[in-house]
Amino acid sequence: MNGAELIQLMISFMDDEVINEPFAYQLLNLAKNKIEASRMWVKLRKFKSDYSFSSSDGYNDFKTLPDDFLMTFGDKPLKLISGSEVEELGEVPMDDRDQYRDDPGVFYIYHNTSQFAILGGQSRSYNGTLYYIAETEEIDAGVTWIFPKFSHPLLVIEALIIHRGQVDFDEINARMTREGYGTKDEMEKVLNNWDAQLQTRAQRGRVKKDPFARNSNVDSSNKIYTGRRA
Repeated sequence: MNGAELIQLMISFMDDEVINEPFAYQLLNLAKNKIEASRMWVKLRKFKSDYSFSSSDGYNDFKTLPDDFLMTFGDKPLKLISGSEVEELGEVPMDDRDQYRDDPGVFYIYHNTSQFAILGGQSRSYNGTLYYIAETEEIDAGVTWIFPKFSHPLLVIEALIIHRGQVDFDEINARMTREGYGTKDEMEKVLNNWDAQLQTRAQRGRVKKDPFARNSNVDSSNKIYTGRRA
């Protein structure tokens, strides 16, 4: 459902009460942002793979975050790639950059300037891939929310709760049930279950192999991470 269709559904839930259109879109986008911020949705996961790092890069050599960046996801969201070698870097707080400036395997984000930098330096050039949660396009007349169609009425119920307050929650839920959409709680359960299944199915496809064989920084014979780049 695009924005115009969502507003028509909103009006029907309000017994055809007139609502200012710009205000209605503000409510829908507040609802969208609330839902998207509730968990690390698979649908919002993206990557940017055109970063380059040289051996001279230091902890003040910044790379620009993607325009739609919200936050990283996963324990090691930055991957440095050189040939068949893949080094995974974890994120540390910006205010810890001085403590970690000579330590390999980590990076930090300077959110104020939408940039990031790796720490510890490296002995060669790498290509880099950053995995992150993306911000979605604001809902407008011709814009359709990227989540599955079955979840779109949830935007309307969230928007109406923001607009009218919790006092009308039962009334709105009852109207949704009569219209065949189910209650808000049931819709949230379905949406969360859908996301959980996406994560589970992706995990099943992983090839079972020795993770230590993927990184030359690890001594495969005794499985000890050396903490040094080759």
